Amino acid sequence: MSPDFIVQMEFAGQLGPEYALDIVTRELEFRREQRQREIDEDQWWHWGTPDIPEIDERWLDHVARIVHDRGWQSTSLFIGWLETTQRSLRAIVAAGAGTLEPAGVRG
Repeated sequence: MSPDFIVQMEFAGQLGPEYALDIVTRELEFRREQRQREIDEDQWWHWGTPDIPEIDERWLDHVARIVHDRGWQSTSLFIGWLETTQRSLRAIVAAGAGTLEPAGVRG
């Protein structure tokens, strides 16, 4: 989750559900485009010969993949959260201004 998104959501999101929905939608579009570029590009790279002779070249590549996987999974979770948040905000916006209840839900 980027610091810019957090700041935008915390402050501009306070202005109402429409603002929050717009912020989430823009972030989701950005992350989906980012993910598509990652899928299209060669994800795995060869780091080359390590500068330190004691480091195994194959191990260096394996560690790079492990670190990449962590980032991939983190982004995937964030995209999932953005999708569910977008769905929730759309329901709130559809229900009308001033309510926090999604359309069809009564507390």
